[in-house]
Parts: sequence; C-alpha cells; structure tokens
Amino acid sequence: MSRNLTRLIGIPWQVCGRNREGCDCLGLALMAQRELFARNIPDLWAYSLDSYQEVSLRVPMDLSALGAFEVGAPDDGDVAFLLIRGFGHLSTSVGGGLLTIYERSRSLWRKPGRRLPFRYFRFRDEVRTWALER
Repeated sequence: MSRNLTRLIGIPWQVCGRNREGCDCLGLALMAQRELFARNIPDLWAYSLDSYQEVSLRVPMDLSALGAFEVGAPDDGDVAFLLIRGFGHLSTSVGGGLLTIYERSRSLWRKPGRRLPFRYFRFRDEVRTWALER
C-alpha cells in the first residue's frame, strides 16, 4: 500500500467534510483524485445534512457533466458509485480495492463485494490540472 494512500486511511466521517479532519464519501473521493491521481476535480456539490441524499443521487450525472464516462471494469483512479439505502455512495478504485468511508466510521481501503452493483466512472486525461509530487 502506498504511503499516499495510507495518509487517506483513518479519516473520521463528517458530512460535507473535505479534509483530513473529517470528510464524507464525496470529500474523500475528491481528496483521493487530487492526492493520488493528480486530478483537481471541481467541487460542484453544495449540500447540508438535509439535502445530502438528494445531492448524492445526482452524482453520476454530475460526474458525466465533468467529463467522466462509465466503464465496465475499474482501473486505479476510477470513481465507484453505489446506491445504498436510498443514498448515493462514492469510493475510489485503488490497487484492486476501494478507498471508502461510511457514515459514523473512518476511511478505509477494502476489497469490494463482487455482487454489489457498482457503477465505475473514469475521468479523461484532460481533467488533470496539476502534477502530483512523489
């Protein structure tokens, strides 16, 4: 497991969070794109606890509007979308597993369930806006 990935594990869950002090699944996906794959994805998602569900369900359309396209099998850096209990949930594909966070937990890396209906989205190279320092 890379040192950069390890730095994104153990972050506490916080709705609307966007940093290591606390994040939700969208915040973690944005951090992973930036820190692991040198992609600066614009944060288009303004929401509160009350609007979180509605906004989470629009994410696949929003990803497409940002230039991502759906693929059948994931590669490193692809965003995984899953519908869970009426909410949209995001993870990032890394090293054959998913970097993810769930409500009231901490971020973790795990192997995805084979039967879960993930949808995977891949960003085109032109989304890259800065070089990752290694």
